[in-house]
Amino acid sequence: MGDTPTLKDLAEKLGLSVAAVSLGLRHMGNVSEATCKRIEAAAREMGYVPNPHAAALGTRTRRAGAKGVPLAVFRRPIGAGTGLYPIHDFVSGIAERAAALGYRLEFFDVKKNQEIPQLLRSLFNRGFQGIFLPQIGADFCERDYDWSAFSVVGCGRYDKKCVFHTVRQEIFEGMRTLLDEMVRRGYRRICLGLLQHDPPIVDDYARVAVAQSFDSVDSIRTRVFLTPLNGDLSGFVKWAIAEKADAVIGFSDGHYYALLEAGIKIPQDMGFASLHHPETEEIKISGISPRDKLCGIVAANRMDMMVRHHERGIPEVVEQIVIPPDWHPGETLHLSSAVFLG
Repeated sequence: MGDTPTLKDLAEKLGLSVAAVSLGLRHMGNVSEATCKRIEAAAREMGYVPNPHAAALGTRTRRAGAKGVPLAVFRRPIGAGTGLYPIHDFVSGIAERAAALGYRLEFFDVKKNQEIPQLLRSLFNRGFQGIFLPQIGADFCERDYDWSAFSVVGCGRYDKKCVFHTVRQEIFEGMRTLLDEMVRRGYRRICLGLLQHDPPIVDDYARVAVAQSFDSVDSIRTRVFLTPLNGDLSGFVKWAIAEKADAVIGFSDGHYYALLEAGIKIPQDMGFASLHHPETEEIKISGISPRDKLCGIVAANRMDMMVRHHERGIPEVVEQIVIPPDWHPGETLHLSSAVFLG
């Protein structure tokens, strides 16, 4: 045996086949849990380190089949008795990139947490390599389940901190970028019409924190009005008028149309920008838009790297990969000589 132990050296020490040791290190196939632990203990004792180049080669070999290496996407409900999270934009990015990398996706609607242990056992027995977890709600406790057989990547916003590597939209800097742009255009009394989730999520706190950081700085006044999801926006409109706003940031184009219905001319009476810029030919609304598809593409890249390096289960150090939004100048803000630095 050379200075660096190999998979073959480990197999000879344990009296097992190389294939069995390889599967055992990844907790795959028909290798028992007791044998997997014995293999892992011997690997630690010998100082065995998996070769990422060999792992990558093995992954490509497994992809040679017509169907590709299987990955799962969990789809979760928004809340009790409600529909599933709208994750189609994330999934389109995941699917596009995963297919290019030689994977295939299967989707699983998980409406009750009690379904998860059996589902994980089924995925393991079927040879699934990884699981994508888009848009997980506050009721979902990742640590309650055994993920040790899978590479797992979170994708999208979370109602609480995720214990897995996660690709999500960048909220704080995106919000600050939008306010910076409005200030550069000369707006000084900016009212934010935000929607608040119940219970609040980290995105809600981030947006309010950015608004507060601008308030009373260089004669700038920023105020926040929180509306419950699916709430009536008439109260927000009356409030913005009473605050004598010269510009409004709305959570979506719904705030824009609520202002128009109240007889407010945009941008003549008030400037407007949306946090979720709509794709419409009717009016080119100014604002930022999340790049959900790009989040999915990046999540697929992260998954591929984890599968190749056999990174399984809950990581000791969690990565948060954030994707900044796109800026759309639009027509609902006054023009400025300032150059936007996107």
